[in-house]
Amino acid sequence: MEKLDFKCVDFFNRYIVEEIVYKDDGENIVPVKVFSRSTLGSKFKSDDVISINRPSFNENIKYVREKEEKIIDDDIFKWLDVRINGTLAVSLLDEWSTKDINEFAQVIKSFLLERRIM
Repeated sequence: MEKLDFKCVDFFNRYIVEEIVYKDDGENIVPVKVFSRSTLGSKFKSDDVISINRPSFNENIKYVREKEEKIIDDDIFKWLDVRINGTLAVSLLDEWSTKDINEFAQVIKSFLLERRIM
């Protein structure tokens, strides 16, 4: 895997978040996909750095296969060795709300898929 470093503010502003919201169309309440910019960048100082591994295609396929077969732990933060200022990002999971953790996971998903804000 290739280790990449980003300023936290830039990282969270760069990759999109995909959410499902529900809209009343007059007859039914229907799910609608909404793509937006993450708000997590505001939680960090301007010089905070996130380090994250970018897996190759084959490494990603192997991870998905092993996850589906329950061979490995399903912790994307550990697998990608996500660190904030050198500290494993899993430490944030105790401090952040479930909403923020889910948003962080969405940003990582966008990072892996290279879905960026243009």
